[in-house]
Amino acid sequence: MRIRSLFGITILAAAAMLSGSAFASPQSAGDACEPARRVFNAPPDAFDFFIGEWSVLVEEEEVAHVSVAHVFDEKVLSLTFRALGAPWEGRSYIGLDEVGRWSAIWVDSSPAPSFLFYHGGIEGGVPVLYATEQHHQPEYYPSGEGAFVCGRQRFAMLTDDAFTFTWELSADQGESWSVLDTNTFRRR
Repeated sequence: MRIRSLFGITILAAAAMLSGSAFASPQSAGDACEPARRVFNAPPDAFDFFIGEWSVLVEEEEVAHVSVAHVFDEKVLSLTFRALGAPWEGRSYIGLDEVGRWSAIWVDSSPAPSFLFYHGGIEGGVPVLYATEQHHQPEYYPSGEGAFVCGRQRFAMLTDDAFTFTWELSADQGESWSVLDTNTFRRR
């Protein structure tokens, strides 16, 4: 599903609200990510470690800045991502939904903007978000160009000043995972 206009974003938000959830997954995604449907019963402060100003590092090179703050009476986290040295940015809203799982939406400034819908909570002692994602880079996605795969974002090695963010993909409903990207976040 691609939405290219501000009007389209308004329709997407209205559809999510009418579905009974603050965040709704697109119907075209099918069943590529069974783990995204789990209910995690996550605590309301599960992602509070993320609040603040962060530098994103790849092999010790700073590549982006991330800012995370509470909004909407501290019920939602607002995230702003800005790449350094490249005209790319993204926004995300993360909040605890009515069934006790964390839900998030990510939108970015890619030539064909990404709209990704995540659900998760605490798994194996660390915050995790899952999504059904459609990708167009066949070198990364074994199920082929434009295929739907299961995505997993893991936040690990949490300290007051740093954590590791790993983005993984699965073409087999989460039976096996391939690491797409690993970044270190350091508080600025």
